[in-house]
Amino acid sequence: QLVGGMVIEGMAENRASLEVIRNDKVVGRGKIISLQRNKKSMDKVKTGKEAGILFAGNVKIKDKDILSIFKEEEAKQNL
Repeated sequence: QLVGGMVIEGMAENRASLEVIRNDKVVGRGKIISLQRNKKSMDKVKTGKEAGILFAGNVKIKDKDILSIFKEEEAKQNL
């Protein structure tokens, strides 16, 4: 699904994970497949900028949904 919106806080990163929030509840999860700004592929889009997001996930995004974008990192444990 392709959606457009504005980064309100923080930064959107290509290939990051996201949660779809509707009416203050998480209704689905997914991953950013492609991130664009002004029809150009981007690695990151910062606060206050508009972006197009190609999204793969388990829910259809609707108008007024909030996308909470995060990056999962694996931490190595030292013993």
